[in-house]
Amino acid sequence: MTPVGMAWGLIEAARFHWWLAALMAALFSGVAMLVGKTVRRIRVERHAAFPPRREEIWHALSELFVDTEHSTAELEALGRRLRTLGSDTTTLETILREEVAPVAGSWMRWPTVGPWPGFDREHLAAKIRAHIARPWFAPPYGTRTLASYPGIAEDWSVVRGAFDEPRSPA
Repeated sequence: MTPVGMAWGLIEAARFHWWLAALMAALFSGVAMLVGKTVRRIRVERHAAFPPRREEIWHALSELFVDTEHSTAELEALGRRLRTLGSDTTTLETILREEVAPVAGSWMRWPTVGPWPGFDREHLAAKIRAHIARPWFAPPYGTRTLASYPGIAEDWSVVRGAFDEPRSPA
């Protein structure tokens, strides 16, 4: 159902009988309300499923978006640091793609902003919380693929490799 199709259906229903258009509008409203509730519930459940040290993970992953060239050693250290925060790579990649990248990567879409030295923990957490709490009908700030952020996908593969490498016995 597209908005144009819905509008055209309402017009045609009104041309036939006014009460049919009112009935269709009520049906559309009911379906929209149920979809909104479903999306909200999914977001709440997904939020509850994330690890407890979420803000630390946000800040660690935001380092990928700092305007510097990262060495392989730095990226591997980031992977090992993320491993200590108690999460798995699938969850971390979801956090990176759906929460951190749309907020921390926004400067990459507007190159005139200039070099980005780092992110303040509180400000970053507030922006990500606002991004997560956006209304169900509001689109995300950015795209949902890491390939749209220059260099991030490659850096993430190095971080993920370091995260996945076997732990050495201490």
